[in-house]
Amino acid sequence: MVSRMKFLTVSALTLLWFTPSQASDWDIPRPQFDIPVQLAQASPPGRKRTANTGIYDEAIHHRVEIERRRREALAPGQQPTYLAQAHQSGFGGRIYIAGAMSGVFVDDGELGSTNTSINAALRSISSELTFDTGWGASAAVGWRFLPAEEIGPRFELEAAYQKNDLDQFNTSRGNIAVDGDASVLSLMANFVLDVYTDTPIVPYFGAGVGASWVNTDITASGQNTNFNDRAVTGQLIGGAAYALTDTLFLTLDYRYFLIDQLDLEGGTFEPRIHKVSLGMRHQF
Repeated sequence: MVSRMKFLTVSALTLLWFTPSQASDWDIPRPQFDIPVQLAQASPPGRKRTANTGIYDEAIHHRVEIERRRREALAPGQQPTYLAQAHQSGFGGRIYIAGAMSGVFVDDGELGSTNTSINAALRSISSELTFDTGWGASAAVGWRFLPAEEIGPRFELEAAYQKNDLDQFNTSRGNIAVDGDASVLSLMANFVLDVYTDTPIVPYFGAGVGASWVNTDITASGQNTNFNDRAVTGQLIGGAAYALTDTLFLTLDYRYFLIDQLDLEGGTFEPRIHKVSLGMRHQF
C-alpha cells in the first residue's frame, strides 16, 4: 500500500513539472497591432492580465483586420465615407454671410434708337458709349444645403452696387468727349455649387437672376442729360474659396453680368459687365 502511494506521489509531481501553468501561458509574447485610439483607451494601462485579456486581444486583432481590408477595397485616393462626410460638413454651419469688393469692366455699348420721330439719316449713324474701369461692392446672405458626395449647393440673396465713369461717345462721324458716370444697383438670387477637394481650396460656380436699377448721368457739349431705367438681370459666377479656418473663407471670383435692354429716352443700351471680386465669407 505504501509503495502504491509513493508511486502515485512521484507520478503527480512528474506531471506537474512538465505541464505549464495557466499563468505562464499569458506570459507568452503576443504580436503587437496598430490599435485604434478609441479601443486602446478602452483598456486602461497597467491593468492586470486575466483570462479575459486574451479574448480582448483577439477582438482587437479582428477589428484591425476589418479596417485594413476596408481601406484596401477603396479606390486609390478615395476616402472612407465617414471621412468624406466629416470633411464636407466640417466647414461651419448652414447660414453664411459674404461681402466683396470688385473691379468692374463695362463692354463698349452700342446705342440703338427707338424714337421713330428722329430723322432716318440720324438714326442710321452708328454710335456707342465707352467706359472707364470702375468699382463695385456687394453683400450676400445665404443657406448651405447638405453636401451630396463631393458637391455642396448654396442659395443666396445678394445686393450689389457698381459705378463706372464714362469715357467717350463714339459715332461713325467722329468721337465726342463726354463727362459723367453710370451706376447700377442690383438685387440677385444666386444658386451656387461648391466642389469639395482634399485641400483648403473649394472651387465654386453658379448663376443668378434678379433686377437692376441703372442711373446714367451724361454731360456732352455743355449739355447734361440724366437717364434712369430698370431691367431684368442675370449673372454667371465662377471662382474659388480658400478656407482660412473652419468657418472663414477668402473668396476670389469672376462674374459676367448681363442687363436687359435699357431705354435711354429714345435710345437703347444693353450693358455687358465683367466683375472680378475679392471678398470674405463667414459660415455660422
